[in-house]
Amino acid sequence: MGNVLPVDEKVASYLAYYNLVDMLDFNRNIFNKSISLTPRQKISTEDSGSFEKESFDKYPLKKISLIALLNPSKSEIKEVPDETLVSFIEMASVSNNGFIETKVDKPLKDLRKGSYTYFKENDVIVAKITPCMENGKCALAKDLTNGLALGSSEFHVIRAKEETLSEFLFFYLNRDIIRKEAEKQMTGSSGHRRVPINFYENLQVPLPPKEVQAQIVGECKAIDAEAEHAGKEVENIQSEIAAIFDNPDFAFKKLNEVIARQAEQVDPNEKSGDVFYIGLENIESNTGKLVGNPFTQYSTIRSNKNVFQAGDLLYGKLRPNLNKVYLATEAGICSTDILVLKCIDDGLTKFYAYYLRSKTFNEEVLKTVSGQQLPRTKWSSIETIKVPVPDSKEKDKLVTEIERLEQKMKEEQAKIDNAADHKKAVMQKYL
Repeated sequence: MGNVLPVDEKVASYLAYYNLVDMLDFNRNIFNKSISLTPRQKISTEDSGSFEKESFDKYPLKKISLIALLNPSKSEIKEVPDETLVSFIEMASVSNNGFIETKVDKPLKDLRKGSYTYFKENDVIVAKITPCMENGKCALAKDLTNGLALGSSEFHVIRAKEETLSEFLFFYLNRDIIRKEAEKQMTGSSGHRRVPINFYENLQVPLPPKEVQAQIVGECKAIDAEAEHAGKEVENIQSEIAAIFDNPDFAFKKLNEVIARQAEQVDPNEKSGDVFYIGLENIESNTGKLVGNPFTQYSTIRSNKNVFQAGDLLYGKLRPNLNKVYLATEAGICSTDILVLKCIDDGLTKFYAYYLRSKTFNEEVLKTVSGQQLPRTKWSSIETIKVPVPDSKEKDKLVTEIERLEQKMKEEQAKIDNAADHKKAVMQKYL
C-alpha cells in the first residue's frame, strides 16, 4: 500500500481512494495504459447474501451463477421461424411493483437483429441501469406470447436451473436490500450507471430444498395478493370520495369567495432558534400527509418564507400536478412555492382540505400552469375556479363521511406499505 496524503477538510467529501490497478484500462494490447475515472468495482463474495441486518444460516449459500443461467444467448432462438409472434417488453412496460404491465406482440423478424434482450417464460428480468434498477423494475416473465420475449437492452436476465424455483429466485432478488447492494456496485458515468452482470453472478443465495422454496413462494404470493386487493380497495374509496364532491345539489362559488390567501411573510435573518418549516418535499403527493422532518434552525434558511397558522391550508403551486395539499396542525413557516390559504368558514376547512386535492380541482388548476422547466400556478390564476359549497347543515356530516373513508383508505394503504416487511419476515422465518 502506498502512503495516503493528507487532504484538506474542505475538499475531502469530493474525493475517493482507489488502488491504481483498479483505475488502469487493461483492454489495450500495449502497456501504454490509460487511467479510468470509473474504477472497476470489487465484489466480495465471502459475505454476499448476508447483507446489513440480514443473516441467513439455515441453508448453504450458493452463487447465482451456479443455480441459474445469466443473460442467455439469442442463439437459443435461431431456429425459431421469423413469423413467430413474441412479446415485446420495453423498460416502461415493467412496473416498480414486480410485474410486467404491458406486452406488445411482434413478429420475431422485427426484433431478432436489434440489440434487444432475449428471455423466455419464467425468466427473472431486472433493470440494470439507473434509476430504473433503484426504482424496483424487476419482474418474473409470465404469459409471454409463445413463451418468448425480447425487450430493452437494459435488462439482465436470470433463468433458474433445475434445483431452483424461478419464483423463489424472483422473490429473493426483488427486495430493497438487494437493490441497495447492487447500487453500490454500479459502474459508468452519472446518468448512465449500470449494475454489472458479475454482481449477480457472484451474489450468494441461501438455497433450501424445493419444498421449502415453494412454501416461501406461497406465502409471498399471498402477501402480494393482499396488497393487490388493498390497491383496488384504495381506488374504490377514492371514487367514493370523488362522488361526494360531485353532488349535484351543491351550490358553486369562486374559490376566493370561500377561501382567502394569507400573505404574511417572515425574514429568517431576524429570527433565531428552531422553527417548524414545511417545504414541498415535506408534503406527500395526493395524500395530504406530512413526511420527513419539518423542524430546522432559522439560521439554515436564506430567504423570506410564508407564515401559516394551525388550520391553514398549504397548497403547492410549483408542479401542481404533484397535488401537494396539507392541512396545518400547528403554526410555522413554509416555502414561497406554497400558497397559504384560510377558509372563510372554519367549519369547511376539512371539506376543502380534501377537495383541493381532488382530481376535479387538480384538473382545473393544471389548466392555469405556465413554465416548462418549473411549471407553476398562482393565486390570481386559480382564485376564480368554481368550487362546491355544501349546505351548512350537511357540512359536518360530509366531513365525517370523508374522514371515515380516509381512515379506511389508510388501513388498506398500510397493507400495501407493509408488504415488503412481511415478505422479509417470511425470508427470515425459512432461511
